[in-house]
Amino acid sequence: LRLVTEAGAVERAFTDEAGGFELTLAQTTPWALEFDRIGYERIRSAALDLASSAPVEVEFRIPREPVALVPLVVRTRPGSGEETFRLRRDGWGRGVFLDADDLAALDMRRAVDFFDGVDGTVVTWRFGADEAAIPRPLPRVRSFTGNSCFHYLVDDAPMRIGDGGNPWGRYPLAGLKPEQIRAVEVYPSPVDVPPEIHRWTNRIVTGRAGDLSSGVGDRWLCGVVVIWTGAGW
Repeated sequence: LRLVTEAGAVERAFTDEAGGFELTLAQTTPWALEFDRIGYERIRSAALDLASSAPVEVEFRIPREPVALVPLVVRTRPGSGEETFRLRRDGWGRGVFLDADDLAALDMRRAVDFFDGVDGTVVTWRFGADEAAIPRPLPRVRSFTGNSCFHYLVDDAPMRIGDGGNPWGRYPLAGLKPEQIRAVEVYPSPVDVPPEIHRWTNRIVTGRAGDLSSGVGDRWLCGVVVIWTGAGW
């Protein structure tokens, strides 16, 4: 229980086993008695006149039943990143799948170098601003299929960047090191993208889940890159 004023001042007390409580007030401002507990409806009494020392009698009905809360829905991906990667590679089959052996054979010096193992893509470098607004060379990746752009997911979680931004200048790609990458899925064309990832890109394009776009062209026609690190593997 607590006593509150219109200005928001609060005096709190816990009731004893019999429901009694005691409060010492520093001012005679009109107060109201309020009941508040997680899971229950908040109840406030009418204003109480506490200007005198005379007893004040209040009828204050507290609900016995908790409020029915909105159901909480939790969605998780089945299994580990390694299992998801293998299911898409062996079950879906479209796109390019680079595992640890494939990445080791590329002898990558930069994280973006895994595109050397993806036919039909090209990496160029341009000066651009990173998320700290520091200008530096940033890779620009293009595909020869679709609309030449990519959406990016890291450990199956979408990267959200501002419209027209370069994802390689944003966390976590900006600081990603080759040794952190366990596997990569590249879907150069939208027709290659698995249905569960398409749901992400559809929400992104309609503005309900941020923006994964590389900032190139029509986002409906972008391919998708999924990068798996040790954290999600």
